[in-house]
Amino acid sequence: MKFAELTHRQLQYIAFTLWAATGITVAIFILTSPGTRTVTPIFWEASKHWIQGKDIYSANGIGFLYFPHSAILQIPFTSIPFVVAELLWRFIGLGLCGYACRLLADQLPTMSKQSAFLTISLFTIPLLWESLRNGQMNVIVTATLTIVAVLVAQDKIKKAVLVCILGLAMKPYLAVPLLLIIGVFPRRTISISIAGLTLLFVAPFFFQSPDYVLRQYAACIDSLKVSMTRGQDLYYAYLFGMLKVFTLSISSLAQFVVSIIAAMGIYGVSLYAERKSGKRLQTAMMMLLLSTSYILLFSSRTENNTFCLIAPFIGYLFFITPAFAFVHTYGLRTLIIISFIAMLGSYEIGKHFTGTAKAVWLAPLGLIVFTTVAMYVLWNEITKPKRPKGSVL
Repeated sequence: MKFAELTHRQLQYIAFTLWAATGITVAIFILTSPGTRTVTPIFWEASKHWIQGKDIYSANGIGFLYFPHSAILQIPFTSIPFVVAELLWRFIGLGLCGYACRLLADQLPTMSKQSAFLTISLFTIPLLWESLRNGQMNVIVTATLTIVAVLVAQDKIKKAVLVCILGLAMKPYLAVPLLLIIGVFPRRTISISIAGLTLLFVAPFFFQSPDYVLRQYAACIDSLKVSMTRGQDLYYAYLFGMLKVFTLSISSLAQFVVSIIAAMGIYGVSLYAERKSGKRLQTAMMMLLLSTSYILLFSSRTENNTFCLIAPFIGYLFFITPAFAFVHTYGLRTLIIISFIAMLGSYEIGKHFTGTAKAVWLAPLGLIVFTTVAMYVLWNEITKPKRPKGSVL
């Protein structure tokens, strides 16, 4: 049976089977090799230290690199057996990602949803696997970014802000889409953003003494600063880390200036798309895709595993490309696949060219190619007249 001949029910069954099989595989890995290749002890040690009133941050920029809220939210995992906690943590992340991918597919017309869900899943699961196996926060962040994109596409801007703030409690990355959404929709977001961020700031004071909370906030800022500097000194999979591999070292000041210029550019195109096109779905996808690319290319602690954040957007763009790129469909899809392979095999392929320590350059290069293709696809759609009702996009 050819792929095109599969019914919508069969396509949905295959997609759900892939997610279930991934969950079973990671469960087998945990049960047969408990405590290996996992970062969760870092999270839960911080949670225990919070309960005990001990410092949760180190001074060397490694270990727990999140806001105190993340340690608080993960306290329940410290009260159950370690293997059970390991399984539950991964199942929550995997379930959220599967749900987010389904939501993303649901933004397309009814007849396309099942095949879109399968396509998005086929791109997301492989890039997600390493982070899922290791228990990294990337899995939660991937789901959160995708859900925010869906909420913006549905014009649920205030809910998108709240989800960003909740995600910010888990990892600082969510500050990027939050600031972009506030900038593009200021009147609709200022009040709820102030209220939400205020609540986020004061929440830890309900769980510990004020002087301890303030000390942890200060230590968090110091730790993140050291972490950023450490990332610039070593080889990480971000834009300037890629350039460093090829002996082009960029100063911290220059990196900062370039990142600000890039942020202004993203804000400018997002604001233009929102105010001029009126195509909320395409604008939402562009905003969150650019936000995610910005995180990956300009965070000095981006790892090869972190590129799972962009995975659902790769699947979405691969699926929608034929809807309007009639002449260039195969070429664009080929570029998307090549960029996907570059991100997926960044270490395994890159190490043969630059050695294991410097095998961080292929993923950011692949992301740059993908983002260029994605902007071509989305910008052409955004700037064209609206399509008749019933169009795939």
